[in-house]
Amino acid sequence: MTSQWAARITEPISVIGCGVAGSRLACSLLDLGVRPALISGFDVEDATPHWPLSLAPVRKAWDEASPRKIAIVATPAHERRAIVSELIDLGVKALFVEKPITDTSGPLGWCHDVAGRLDWYRVISQVGYCWRFHPAVMAARSWVAGRRADGLVAEFTCLADMPSWGRAETYRDPWGELSHELDTAFHLFGPGAPKRIPTPRTEDGKLYIEHASGAKSFVTLNATAGTYRREITVVDRRASAAYIWVADDFTGGVEGDWIPEDMYRLEMAEFLRAVATGTTSACTWQEALQVAEWAAVLHGWGRA
Repeated sequence: MTSQWAARITEPISVIGCGVAGSRLACSLLDLGVRPALISGFDVEDATPHWPLSLAPVRKAWDEASPRKIAIVATPAHERRAIVSELIDLGVKALFVEKPITDTSGPLGWCHDVAGRLDWYRVISQVGYCWRFHPAVMAARSWVAGRRADGLVAEFTCLADMPSWGRAETYRDPWGELSHELDTAFHLFGPGAPKRIPTPRTEDGKLYIEHASGAKSFVTLNATAGTYRREITVVDRRASAAYIWVADDFTGGVEGDWIPEDMYRLEMAEFLRAVATGTTSACTWQEALQVAEWAAVLHGWGRA
């Protein structure tokens, strides 16, 4: 799979952070015909990761390559704040940041500040909500498109066993994974006013969202379910119809020869298209900021 936009991008694309997410995105770029420049916090000599990632290799790479204006930030969530700020200072023109844009220790004020700076400097931004390119979510969006939003009620559910789950270390808190469901609610129905629904366990969460479009959503996290499952249910009360997707992993509930790598390649292809054409990408920083705002209501953080 190659991208028609790859040949139009002559500047190097830096992938900052080469763990699971960064390596996956770098491989996707290679598949699309683009060879990325890797900037890692991994020390090859002693084979151990060094976090926080020093800004020195970022600045050094920017000084040595001319021009270098495109970056992908795939470091752990709690390390992105300093790197994103530094990249804007260095004059980045196109920026892809893995989701979520911050963890619950990061103030939302910083996220708003970045949104303003990206707009002021006209930086193309995209945040890595790869679910938007999942067949189940694309099918749900198509199903919703032909219906009146004020008759739609949706439930997005994430069941996980966070204490024994590797992603808990990457995100530091469960909302990093639940942000997929929050973004899908935004992607299908647009912005809205959230209300937190109390749950018996603090590690769980439930949010009710009244969207400006008229649709209503419930987003639920059960972090100690002892299993892993994702569920999307959208009910059209006017037509007595429903769209339902349930899967134990990313590949479940999908017809055809689809693999998760296809989702990441489509995500990177969209970023290349936005960079090559100088136009707005799918899932901008502003959209991801709405997701972070909802998560703040869900978990009571980030108002500073």
